[in-house]
Amino acid sequence: MAEKGVGFDIEDIKINKENFRHSPLGSEEEAICYLIEEDYDSYLELAKRMEKDCRTFPVLLLKRNETYILMDGNRRTSVIKIFKHPELSPNNPRYEELRNLCRSRGPIEINELYADVYDDQSEDDRENLMNALNELHIHENKTKKDWNA
Repeated sequence: MAEKGVGFDIEDIKINKENFRHSPLGSEEEAICYLIEEDYDSYLELAKRMEKDCRTFPVLLLKRNETYILMDGNRRTSVIKIFKHPELSPNNPRYEELRNLCRSRGPIEINELYADVYDDQSEDDRENLMNALNELHIHENKTKKDWNA
C-alpha cells in the first residue's frame, strides 16, 4: 500500500535519470541539463515564478528495492536544486540568465518535500502510480471544477 505524505530532504531526492521524457541518462546532473535544454524558455519561466513565490508541492516517488525514483515533480525539484547549486545548470552562454537568477537569489528555503511513495513490489501501487501520472500529464482530470480567478 502506498505511503502518503512522507517527508524527504531535498538533497535525498534525485532527479530521475530514466524519466519518460527522455532515454536513460548517466547522472542526475545530465537529467537536470536535459530538463533545462528541453524547453529553456519554459524552464526559465518556472524558475522565475518559483524565485518569486516558491510554494511547497508534493512529489510522486517509486520505491524500487531501497531506492526512490522521482516520478513526478522533476522540473520543480530541479529548480530548487539549481537555486542551491547554480553550477548544476549547463555551462553554456545561452543559459546565463538562469545561472544569474540562481546566483543572485540564492537557495530557496524549501529543504524538504512531501511525497506519495508507491512500492514497485506492489502491482496495485504500480497501477495507481501510472493512473496518477496519466491524470497529471495525459488525461484531463474530470474531477476538477473550472473557475474564473
